[in-house]
Amino acid sequence: MLREVEILKALSDEPRLRMARMLAETAQSLCVCEMVNALNMPQYVVSKHLAILRGAGLLDVERRGTWAYYSARREDQEVGPWLEFVRKACTGKVYEDDAKRLSARLTLRAGERCVVGFVGEEQFVKLVRSRKKGVPA
Repeated sequence: MLREVEILKALSDEPRLRMARMLAETAQSLCVCEMVNALNMPQYVVSKHLAILRGAGLLDVERRGTWAYYSARREDQEVGPWLEFVRKACTGKVYEDDAKRLSARLTLRAGERCVVGFVGEEQFVKLVRSRKKGVPA
């Protein structure tokens, strides 16, 4: 199969397009649990779609203890231009909302790592509010 077809197939689903854009936009590696809260999707859905994006060569994964951190392969000569296209072409409210939620979720990090793990929507909102008030996560 042509590489371009494989990449386009991987990007042809809204959740995967949102994930690819989120990862292409940020310079940081993201933990699965951070993407779960940012996208407001169940963990199994996020993990399934990340596996497809990774299989297409768009993402790298790094294990740190029990956490898996994903990053976009922006520097790769084959997939970098596709990720840049996604970053620039995918605009609108859903992507803005994803970015806001990700930004809020990243405030819960300790340094460059996730320390909160998987939390439900209600707990996520409480943690972000307490962080804004200066209470550590």
